[in-house]
Amino acid sequence: MKKRIVGIVCLALLFVGCHHFDGEKIEYESTTGVQQEVQVESSQPTSPVETTKELIYVYICGAVQKSDVYALEPGARIKDAVESAGGFSPEAAKEKVNLAKLLEDGQQIYIPKVGENEQSPEQTTAQKVEASDGGKVNINTATKEELMQLKGIGQKKAEDILNYRGANGEFQKIEDIQKVPGLKKGAFEKIKDQITVS
Repeated sequence: MKKRIVGIVCLALLFVGCHHFDGEKIEYESTTGVQQEVQVESSQPTSPVETTKELIYVYICGAVQKSDVYALEPGARIKDAVESAGGFSPEAAKEKVNLAKLLEDGQQIYIPKVGENEQSPEQTTAQKVEASDGGKVNINTATKEELMQLKGIGQKKAEDILNYRGANGEFQKIEDIQKVPGLKKGAFEKIKDQITVS
């Protein structure tokens, strides 16, 4: 009788032990599954970094508060360049300026003053600068081709003048053109009667 009771107790203990072991195994598998899910989620690729848009550079001069070279976003218009330059000056002929015109990299914008010779709104760029003062070349607005029409000014000197003007702003008087590297007094004497500033 005692042997039978001992046998029953042993079977009961064996059953409980197996059940407990299975429970731990299930819990371990469940925990492992959670860890695997975390690892999968963390391995997802991150969003790509946005690239910076390349800026355009324009030179605005004439009847604005501060003539200078400004960096603008692609797709900018003359209105944006005027605002960057501090707005129109009091003498600006605003009605002659097409503020909606798209800008290009390296473009020069000339804002005319009230009383200057009539020109269309499209003639606010350096490519369409008007000739004034008896056909003299305005060295603040002239293109390379117009500068090359001056005595002794070839392509290289014309480019030097444009580069100096772009970096330093408008010439305040015609004598200031002598500040351009490589343009000596002798060259100035040849062109002083052909040039003007505004």
